[in-house]
Amino acid sequence: MKTKIEKQTEVISMAGRKVGNIRFFERDGKVHSRIATTNHMTNDRTGAQMMNRLMFSSARAMWSCFKGQLKDSFESVELGKSPYTTFVKLNHNNGVFLTKKQLNDHFMIITPLHISDGTLEPIQQMINDDKQLVTNIVLGDFEITEETTIRDFSICISNNNPNIEYNDELNFVAAKQEVTDYGKPTCKVEVNSLKLELYDERPLLAIMGKCPLVNKDGYLASKAGLDKGCYAFYLSREEGKEKLVSSQMLVSNNDELIEQYISEEQFTEARQSFGKSEDPFIYGWKFEKPTFE
Repeated sequence: MKTKIEKQTEVISMAGRKVGNIRFFERDGKVHSRIATTNHMTNDRTGAQMMNRLMFSSARAMWSCFKGQLKDSFESVELGKSPYTTFVKLNHNNGVFLTKKQLNDHFMIITPLHISDGTLEPIQQMINDDKQLVTNIVLGDFEITEETTIRDFSICISNNNPNIEYNDELNFVAAKQEVTDYGKPTCKVEVNSLKLELYDERPLLAIMGKCPLVNKDGYLASKAGLDKGCYAFYLSREEGKEKLVSSQMLVSNNDELIEQYISEEQFTEARQSFGKSEDPFIYGWKFEKPTFE
């Protein structure tokens, strides 16, 4: 006959054991049992999800090129979230297809990304045949010269554009596509900002020298002959403790390189770099050309 101590030892030794699908556990000095259920987690590598990851990875990498210069360009940052989170949420489908090695080597292909998100009226803009970013901001017959002051420019903008106010900030984002001597695509981003102040007598081009502004057929435009890359103007406005912005996407002057990295051939190469072709999750990916929306 077993002693009390032997019975307690048996209880302890049974606790935590599993026999078949029966799991034993100890409670209040007694051994209990229950049927162990198996939690089969769904595989998160479906074709659609893996396709999204290809796009997401390159768009996420682009954030590093901006080096914090877009941290105030998103009104819709959720509580507890960061501008980076909002940027990635808006651009997760606006990347290109990069192989695993290209991602690890930090390839940067600049695409039409969302660079601001807010409630101010958006600026309509396009790149013309002269490689010039032309907006719908009305200048009329106002000519920009070396003598033009910020005051002159601000008065013209305010008088001709009801949606733009004094002390608004006009921001020009230039994401220039570069390629190293070894053929690696990289990116350099510059953001120039101009506050439309009524009493600022400084020369306009002294502030916006890296982004010479011109009058193109009565509308505000950048200089002609833009480098390869993507560009956009956006507006920002201080209103109390809040900063309002216009929602804008970069406009592409980089189509040739983008087409190369969103082709079906590049997609196939990127797909295969993440697994064997016979892997059902890899094999199931279907090519879908990005639309950049």
